[in-house]
Amino acid sequence: MGYYVHRDLLSEASRGHRELTCIQASGRALTLGDLPDVETLGLKSRHLIDGITPRTVAVKNKLGVAALPCFVVQQYPDLILLPGVPSAHWGYTWLLHHKDLRQSARIRALFKHLSALEEQWPDAWDTSQESSRSGGGSSVRKGLTVS
Repeated sequence: MGYYVHRDLLSEASRGHRELTCIQASGRALTLGDLPDVETLGLKSRHLIDGITPRTVAVKNKLGVAALPCFVVQQYPDLILLPGVPSAHWGYTWLLHHKDLRQSARIRALFKHLSALEEQWPDAWDTSQESSRSGGGSSVRKGLTVS
């Protein structure tokens, strides 16, 4: 995840011809990971656009700066990371299901698949700062059990 801007818009803003503004999502429609707040960057928010695709289209059309997943932006060479702002390489994923469905075949199959992935890549699943300081860990495993 990173703050992306169209190359031409950044060039125009650096020459003082345009103002950089931020395209935000309502509430926290996406996890920004370690990205700084818009206020910290000194950007004004002018647009409120939910959804990754609409925000990508807005940045492509030079409407402003937006937080976008890096893998989405790779296919657009004119979109670049906002200089001086690091990208965030983690985020959260939540799985919500009804209590009555936790023993359903689909939910059990999903948890089994996620557990297998965790065994293959244990360090990729736990990205908390505490576990990286202590040499890794698998605190996610307890969240993957089905009772």
